[in-house]
Order: sequence, then C-alpha cells, then structure tokens
Amino acid sequence: MKIKNVLALGTVALFAVGTAHSQTLIENFNYTAGVLGTTAGTGSGESGNWGSTIAAGVVSGSAIGSAANYAFAAPTGYTNSVGANSYLAGGAASGNSLIKLSTPIDLSVTQTKYMSFFINLGTVTNTANSFAGAYLGTDAGGFNEFGFAKGSSGTTFGVQTSSGLATAGAPALTASTDYFVVLKLQTNVATTQDRLSAAIFTSSGNVTTEPGSFNIVSTSGAGSNSTLTNLALRNGSGQTSFRMDNVIIGDTWAAVTVPEPSTTVLLAGSLTGLMLLRRRRMR
Repeated sequence: MKIKNVLALGTVALFAVGTAHSQTLIENFNYTAGVLGTTAGTGSGESGNWGSTIAAGVVSGSAIGSAANYAFAAPTGYTNSVGANSYLAGGAASGNSLIKLSTPIDLSVTQTKYMSFFINLGTVTNTANSFAGAYLGTDAGGFNEFGFAKGSSGTTFGVQTSSGLATAGAPALTASTDYFVVLKLQTNVATTQDRLSAAIFTSSGNVTTEPGSFNIVSTSGAGSNSTLTNLALRNGSGQTSFRMDNVIIGDTWAAVTVPEPSTTVLLAGSLTGLMLLRRRRMR
C-alpha cells in the first residue's frame, strides 16, 4: 500500500471527525436529582444558567423544573442513550425552566432546523391552564415563538406558531405514555411566513428515516425576522405531571435521531485502519 493512500485515509478520517451529524444543542438532563433552580447548563450548545424568565436577553429567576429519575422508552431507530434522569415539571405550580442557546436560530435566514425530544404527560385533562410543552423563544421575552405542547384546553398535542396552537392531525393523547417528537422548522416558506411540522411517535414507532408526511403542519400567519435564542420548558398549574428528556436541535432528521459519533470513537476507528494498512505494507 503506497504511503499516499495511507495519508489519504488519515485525511478522510480527520475530516469525518469534523463533519459528524450537525447538532447545535443536546440536553439530556444528566444533572444531580433535584430542582434545576439556577444550575449552570451542562448540555452541549447551551449558554449560562437555567432560569424562569428572560428580558433583554438576560435570563433570571429560578427554573421550576427538576432532574428526576426516569428513563423513556425509545422508538426503533433512535440510538441516543435516554439516560437515568429526565426533566420533571415543578410540582404543584406552573412556571418555566429556560436556558439560552449557544447557537441562536435567525428567522431572517431561509433554513430548516429540526428539534427532537421525549415527552410524557402523567395526566391528560381538559381543564384551564393545563398546557405543557417545549418552546423556542426570543431575547425580548418571548417564550413561545415556536413550540410543541398540549394546549390550555383540549386533550391533544399541537404546534405553536404566531397563528396559535394547531392540533389538526394530532393522534389521540394517552396519559402516562412515552412519546418521541421531531419538530421541523422551515423558515421563509412564503413571504413573512414560517412552517412548523411535528412527527409524533410512541415506542412502537420507527424513526430510522424522515417520514414523507408529518402529523401536524402549521404555517405562521405572520412570520417574524427575530432570532430564537432560548429553550423553554413550560407547564401550567393544571398540568404539573409532565416529563421531558433528550432535547436535541440539529440541521437534519438524522442529527436529532442518531447520536453524534464521538471524536474518540472516530479517531479510534481511524487509527485502527491506519495500523492495519501499516501491517499490510510491512508484509
């Protein structure tokens, strides 16, 4: 084997390290069990501490949610570790658990972003203030520029845009069931309009490939050229039995359903290949 081929393989291997699945946020809630409060975010792609509100780009207050022991059941094709801990809503009170993104999403730029997560509602009621879900908001104090949640009333999930909460196409929502959700945000699909779609799976589903159609699709009535800067997990006083885990934001379907190969794994594989080639050359 010529040395230039070995060098070429090394170059490809190093290139692969830098071009793994493009994930801009991974939050697995691997914190010590207890209230998040003002804990520093330890997820990849986060900035600063957890809090409960944001104004002029500054996060303040104390996050209401906790890290608690619970492992979600994953659908076929999902190979990220669900870990031992997950997010648990804040007891008998409503509130927010919010953290800033290291890589904001500029809505003035035409692009597609994906966000995935697990969600489980311990109870499903059609009562006032029974909303719960995950949202992406702005520095100006917006929690729910875009999001996915059970609404303040009703018993189904929906997607949140400036047009409100769209629920058409959502499957029946069952209490104490683990759901895996992938959101697809497409900006500038029409003049001043953005589109948010949701694919919803139970543990019996298969997420190996992106589906041809999503369960819920909503196009904003009046888009915004603002920038999404924060992740907010929110629940109302009527929906305190609420868990989430593995919030991932990325550029492709695969980025939010398949784990990013670690640099260590990729380098180990690369070195193994180089050693095998060296042995062949010495024979």
